[in-house]
Amino acid sequence: MSGAVPTEVLAGLVSAAPDAVFVSTCGYLSRDLQQVGDGPNFFYLVGSMGAALPLGLALADCLPEMQVVVIDGDGSFLMSLNCLPLVGAQAPRNLVHVVLDNGMHESTGGQRTVATGRSGARIRRAMRAAGYARALLAPRVTDTVARALRQTGPTGIHIPVAPRTSVAPRITTEPEELVRRTRKLLADSGRQ
Repeated sequence: MSGAVPTEVLAGLVSAAPDAVFVSTCGYLSRDLQQVGDGPNFFYLVGSMGAALPLGLALADCLPEMQVVVIDGDGSFLMSLNCLPLVGAQAPRNLVHVVLDNGMHESTGGQRTVATGRSGARIRRAMRAAGYARALLAPRVTDTVARALRQTGPTGIHIPVAPRTSVAPRITTEPEELVRRTRKLLADSGRQ
């Protein structure tokens, strides 16, 4: 599968929404996100495949004044299909669900996923069927994606990416620290 470089996509997303809360799925995408930047608004789900969307949905509810950007891979997207109808039913205005699609479970050996189909149409159809306000295909982070990040959600953005040529180092932030700083975000918002 051809597509954008994952770290470049993530850098573009962080640049387009620097004050957003970012929740990334397990594996290489969390490693890539930490290479782009790290801060109290980043939560990496190390070893919790399929949990980024449920956590992002909960944070979007708890932090209604903040934008929440969930970073999923196509494999982890498949693991959280049961959460899509909840996103549609709750219709969080501040949730953006980004799926970086390389057509494989790259972190575990490159096994092919079934999510992609014809140009990833299955991913966007699932988002629309679940009730997302919009589900976009973007070949990279562009002005269109930057505008979509500022629109009322829930918004789904499907971005085809190329397989990695190198792997970023493991996450250095301890899980306890991730929980502590997320609790602080909630406390600072008055929502804990």
